[in-house]
Amino acid sequence: MNVDGSWNALLSKLPRSLESPLRGVLGRIAGETLSVAWPRNVLVRDVRKALPFASESATVIYASHLIEHLTRDDGRRLVAECYRVLVPGGILRLVTPDLEQLARTYLSEKHDSGGAADRFMRDSGIFPSDNQPLPVRWYRRWFRYDSHKWLYDAASLGSTIKECHFSTWQRRGYLESSIDLDRLREVEMIERFEGAVCIEACK
Repeated sequence: MNVDGSWNALLSKLPRSLESPLRGVLGRIAGETLSVAWPRNVLVRDVRKALPFASESATVIYASHLIEHLTRDDGRRLVAECYRVLVPGGILRLVTPDLEQLARTYLSEKHDSGGAADRFMRDSGIFPSDNQPLPVRWYRRWFRYDSHKWLYDAASLGSTIKECHFSTWQRRGYLESSIDLDRLREVEMIERFEGAVCIEACK
C-alpha cells in the first residue's frame, strides 16, 4: 500500500474530467511533476499525523526520500508511528539524503571561492530558489512539500530510531536487506541511493 500526501496523490482521486485540467494549471505553478498522472490506488494521508493503520498490523514499512521533507519533530513522530504499526520483528527501511556526504563534499571543495557553499546549500534542498515566477514562489512559500526541512547522517537517523524504541538498526546498501528481495525490487530504485543513506531497523 502506497501512502502519500502530495498534490499528485490528491489529484489522482479526482474524476479524469477535473484531474487533467487541474494538472495543467498546477503543473505550471508547481513544476513538471504534477503533469504526470499517478496511480489511483494511492492512500492520501498527511504522514505528520497518525498513520491510518492498526497497531502491529504491518510487517514492513519502506520510505524513500520522505523523512527529510518533515521537521525533526515530525520526523520523529513518524518513526514512532512506524514502530506502533509494525509487528514485533517488523522492519522499517528509510532512505534519505546523507548529510555527512554533503558535508564531506563541501569540505573537499571549499577552496572554490564560495562556490562550494552555494552548491552545499543548493544540494541540501532546504531553501528552494527564489529565482522563480511569482506564482511558483507563492506556492512554495505556503505549500513547501518539495523542500527539505531536516537532514540526517547515519548516526543521527539511527539515534532517532533508537529513541523510538526499535531494538536494532544498521546501515544498508541498495537491495541489501532483511526484506524479501522480490518485494523490495518493486519499490527500491538505485538512483535514489546516490548521495543517500539507508537505515534498516527492526522492532
